[in-house]
Amino acid sequence: MEKIKDILFKLFKLENIAFNLTGYVESKLELFKLEIRTDVTKALSRAMTLIFLALLGFLFLLFLSLGLAYLINSFFEAQYVGFFVIALFYGIVFVSLYINRKALSSNMEEQILKSQKNKVTD
Repeated sequence: MEKIKDILFKLFKLENIAFNLTGYVESKLELFKLEIRTDVTKALSRAMTLIFLALLGFLFLLFLSLGLAYLINSFFEAQYVGFFVIALFYGIVFVSLYINRKALSSNMEEQILKSQKNKVTD
């Protein structure tokens, strides 16, 4: 029975087809792994860049705010008024963003979806 099976396999070259199919599937798996690894690497590098830029932006804003607060303090000849003015400014910005949070969120969603569609078409 085993001989007949071997003869049929050889006759229809099923051995080669099975071997080629296995090689094809393994190659596709390796390619998929490489693509995932590349995508993860790109995402991590973007995230690290954004974190670094956010940190620098935060430090810039912090020192700019402190400088403006001291400038306002010297203008009003007080030790605290400048800090209250800067805090009031940030409070107004925060409240306005909080009130418009749904519109901002939907706008950001649309922008992200557009960028994803552009990446798919490219």
